[in-house]
Amino acid sequence: MRLTNYRATKFLPGIYFFTIVIGIVAFFLYQLMGKQFLPSIKYLYALEFLVFMALIYTYINGKYLEFDSEGALIGIYTRGVIFSEVVNYRDKRFDLKREHVVKYSILNLFFYKRLTIYYKSSTRKQKIKINITLLSPRKTRYLRKSLSKLVRQNSKSK
Repeated sequence: MRLTNYRATKFLPGIYFFTIVIGIVAFFLYQLMGKQFLPSIKYLYALEFLVFMALIYTYINGKYLEFDSEGALIGIYTRGVIFSEVVNYRDKRFDLKREHVVKYSILNLFFYKRLTIYYKSSTRKQKIKINITLLSPRKTRYLRKSLSKLVRQNSKSK
């Protein structure tokens, strides 16, 4: 099964840019209008803090994911969406043999989702942690179904 979150990630650079513009405009409006715009400087600090946290959240969770479980290998490819053309240090590519996957778990918090895949290497068990926050709930269900089927097949073959 092939999954990707391209639809969700194509809007992220625009959202990131728009958030930066909101932060800059709020700062300059406060400088120009003062108490008419915000009654206290504490509100400006709170607004700038929220903008900063939105930028950090978008940067950390804004990752493109491609999952392919067809064939003899499971292919997982992730890369950052923001600044990926300039700095390409967030690329990760994993190719696992289907029979080496032992188990998986999906951590689903309110604003964050993470897939952890446990697999056997030549000497010990290892794990891969992948951010799947931007994967839709339907695709997360398909991912869970595909990995459950794979783990079930591997446990029967032992």
